Amino acid sequence: MICGSAPASPSMRMNNMPLARIIADDFPWKRSKQMSLQGRLLFRDYESWMLDRYDLIFTISDVARVDLQQTLGREVLLAGCATGLEMSAHDVRPEGIADDRPILLLVGTVEPRKNYEALERIVTPALLADWQVIVAGRPGWQGALAVLDGLTARGVTWLQKASDANLRWLYRNAGIFLTLSHAEGFNMPLVEAGSYGLPVICSDLPIHRSVAPPWARFTSTDVDAEVLRLLLNGAAARPEPEAITRYGERFSWATVCDNIERPLLAIRSA
Repeated sequence: MICGSAPASPSMRMNNMPLARIIADDFPWKRSKQMSLQGRLLFRDYESWMLDRYDLIFTISDVARVDLQQTLGREVLLAGCATGLEMSAHDVRPEGIADDRPILLLVGTVEPRKNYEALERIVTPALLADWQVIVAGRPGWQGALAVLDGLTARGVTWLQKASDANLRWLYRNAGIFLTLSHAEGFNMPLVEAGSYGLPVICSDLPIHRSVAPPWARFTSTDVDAEVLRLLLNGAAARPEPEAITRYGERFSWATVCDNIERPLLAIRSA
């Protein structure tokens, strides 16, 4: 049995079936005060009681693996995390996209940790003369919506209801993907953009160093307009097809399933 989203039932203590648990991060133990009472009871207290029943514990990134091993005091294996889009499905061009400039694409829910505030500093008339800045993201936790409202008045396109088909079109047709987050648990849009072969510019975070494609360029979260211009000029070239394929395979469902299945089958055989 593999428990991917919640702890196993206490009834699993009554048998010896090989049991694996996938835990995304050590948030419940390190920042439990930010959780509801129900969340603490299930994902910290009850989870801690069940830890010795799990034959294997997996997580989604190398950064999370190191943190969890220190927090839980036991070995944690890497399952990885597969991209959230079916890449072979059809795509649909979003409305309001112009053809006169390449697309500088940002994807993610609109909330403070995503640092869309940086766009107020770097979106200048000179940038908009060369690039069409598009943000695809629904309103998220604790707002930051006023920032995007103000940016749309300055020429940024904000797609609040982009569908999966719209995202596929954007990933296939954008010029560069940009993400300047202050903090991330994984940053799936970055991985999706890399899996489509997009040039990537991202904030220099440990998780970005772990999951970003080899061709990514890193910058500070407070990058200014001139530095961004230089980064854009240097990151515009597309990577080789072989590099895109290798990176995409790393975040495929087949790879994640293999990472989980092999050690479980070894336990069952033993």
